[in-house]
Amino acid sequence: MICIVHKVTMKENNTKKMMIIGIGSLALLSLITGWIMAKNLNRDESQERFKLTKDYKRIKDLKYEYAQERGQSLYLSMCAKCHRADGLGNLQNPPLLKSPTALGEPSEFLKVIVKGLSGELTRSGKTYNSIMPGFKNIPHTDLAHIANYIRINLNKLEASPIHPVEVVKAKVDTLTIKGTLKTKNLAQ
Repeated sequence: MICIVHKVTMKENNTKKMMIIGIGSLALLSLITGWIMAKNLNRDESQERFKLTKDYKRIKDLKYEYAQERGQSLYLSMCAKCHRADGLGNLQNPPLLKSPTALGEPSEFLKVIVKGLSGELTRSGKTYNSIMPGFKNIPHTDLAHIANYIRINLNKLEASPIHPVEVVKAKVDTLTIKGTLKTKNLAQ
């Protein structure tokens, strides 16, 4: 009988030891995984910054000409689903016509296009609360064409076209921002 009790006690002790070792191993693995992810996040940001810096140097002195047809085509394929072809928006998404963000400082507008936008936004007495995705992976020149189409053609803004190098600057400026931009930080 003593042998049986001793064996059961040893089994319980071994089970407890194994559980402690298992839980400890999982905790250690979680810490290592988190450290690797954080290290790679910084490396990814640095690599992206390096790539954008090379792009900036390559295109800063290039002559850029806004191509309305290209801007319109890109706008219709990427933006019109939410903002409509005429820029008047729909029930969930705000209009781009007379948008203070689109008509305002180009750098702020480009940041919205690059990172996306979320949060409550009021236009013409109507409140919207949808999420716009970011388009940071679209080529710089294409994003410049889209921004110029919205500003110059849809809004009839008499302004110099936005150069692709300004898009690169917006991409660099938003590298460390996690998620979308928030409407509370914009001049609505």
